[in-house]
Amino acid sequence: RVFSLPVTLPDLLDLKDLRLDLDDMVFPPAEVCEEGVHTIMAYLRKIGSAALMGALDMSNTNMHEVPPEITAAVGIKSLNLSNNRISRLPAELAMLSSVTSLKLDGNP
Repeated sequence: RVFSLPVTLPDLLDLKDLRLDLDDMVFPPAEVCEEGVHTIMAYLRKIGSAALMGALDMSNTNMHEVPPEITAAVGIKSLNLSNNRISRLPAELAMLSSVTSLKLDGNP
C-alpha cells in the first residue's frame, strides 16, 4: 500500500493518470488527492520547490491539518497556510526556524 507520495513525483512529466487508495493516504492529505492528479502535482511541486523559492504557499488547499512533510522545506522564510480548515498547528512546525512570516488567516 502507498501511504505517501514523493515530492519528486511531478518530475514524471508524462504522467496523466494516478489512482490512489485515499483511505490510507497520509501525504498529500486525502482532501488534496480527491481533487485529482493536477492538484496533487501542484501540491507536491510547491513543497518540492519551497526551499529554492524561500517561500511555501499552501493557501486555499482545503487542508484540515498541516502535513509534517512541510518541515522538509528547510530554509523557507515565508509560509502561507491561510484559507484552509486548520484548527491546530503541529509541534513539528517549530523545526522551520527560518520562517519570519506565517499567514494563518481564514482558518477556524
